[in-house]
Amino acid sequence: QFDLEVCGGIFVNEPCVVDGNLVSGRTYHDHGYYMGAWMRLLDEARAAKA
Repeated sequence: QFDLEVCGGIFVNEPCVVDGNLVSGRTYHDHGYYMGAWMRLLDEARAAKA
C-alpha cells in the first residue's frame, strides 16, 4: 500500500479493482476474484477487434 501511494496511486482495499483496461487485486490470494474480470476484459478486447 505504501509503495503504491508514494508513487501517486490510490489503494483500494478490495479483492478486485477494475480501472479501464487494468485489473488488479491485493495479493495472489484474490485471484479467484479478479480472474473473471480479467477474462471478461480479454473477451471484450477480442470482440472489439472482430
